[in-house]
Amino acid sequence: MVDVDAAVLGALEEVVQTDEVRKNPDLPLFESGLLDSIGVVQLLAALSQQCRVEIPLTDFDAATWDTPRHIVDNVRSRL
Repeated sequence: MVDVDAAVLGALEEVVQTDEVRKNPDLPLFESGLLDSIGVVQLLAALSQQCRVEIPLTDFDAATWDTPRHIVDNVRSRL
């Protein structure tokens, strides 16, 4: 079984290029400039590959995907 938290945070860390996402689950990804529209597409592709969860771009909402914690929770809810 896949460790969802580790897989999601690993994918996110790859996209934003910092391990800060593991250290601070409430890091504001968009406000800090770590995640942008291109990063979102990369993240959704990485989540599809690593977590085997398909998340359409139309389901993405920056208000609910704004921190590592929220992203982990969102992916968990889809499994």
